[in-house]
Amino acid sequence: MKKVKVTFALFASLREIAKCKEAVLELPESSTVKEAIFKLGEKYGKELTRKILDERKGGVSEHFRVFVNGRNIIFLKGLETKLKGGERIAIFPPVGGGS
Repeated sequence: MKKVKVTFALFASLREIAKCKEAVLELPESSTVKEAIFKLGEKYGKELTRKILDERKGGVSEHFRVFVNGRNIIFLKGLETKLKGGERIAIFPPVGGGS
């Protein structure tokens, strides 16, 4: 099976867990965003997967946002969005602060 590469951009707490701001993964062609997130957790720690995904609801955790090439996956096919290779997946965790 053909393999493709995708790049994850990680921010805030996710960056701290993975100890990197970017991760390039090689995945089977036509993998989904969900499969890519599980692969990310396999490589950089299962805590990443547990934070990003809400397994009870079967989706992305409530305050997280996942973008593929700048488009929020809720406007695509959600976690079932297929990856062709070369995509940039940005994952934004909840942000706190302000006054």
